[in-house]
Amino acid sequence: STSASLSSGCEFPQTPLLVGVALYVAGLAIETGSEVQRARFKRDPANKGKPYTSGLWKVARHVNYLGYVCWRSGYALASAGWTVFGFQLALFSADFAFRGIPLLEQYCANKVCGCSLMGPLSVRSLRLRCYGCAFLRVSVTSG
Repeated sequence: STSASLSSGCEFPQTPLLVGVALYVAGLAIETGSEVQRARFKRDPANKGKPYTSGLWKVARHVNYLGYVCWRSGYALASAGWTVFGFQLALFSADFAFRGIPLLEQYCANKVCGCSLMGPLSVRSLRLRCYGCAFLRVSVTSG
């Protein structure tokens, strides 16, 4: 037992601690694994300017940020409980969805296909519509 578990009258370890540690470890593994995979891909000169779409990156375009959100939220859960976890998860998810994705998509579209006129971001699907090119798994639409 720890002093924190004794003062709250709970048994140790509490569920938030166990779930938080699991999220933390999984998040670090996802973020680190995805960055290692991408670094290996980028080391090959033949891949210059190409997007990496294998390994963990096959699952999602920004899988490294999923890992980031997981480990940060897991830390919040393990250290402060369910309420702070919920707040942290909502904050990071909203920031990623409404600020991070549009910026990353614009950067990647400019870098990969030179497309500078971007269509609106669909909040429902959170997929970018890029006019004039097929960037990764993005659907080309006419508006």
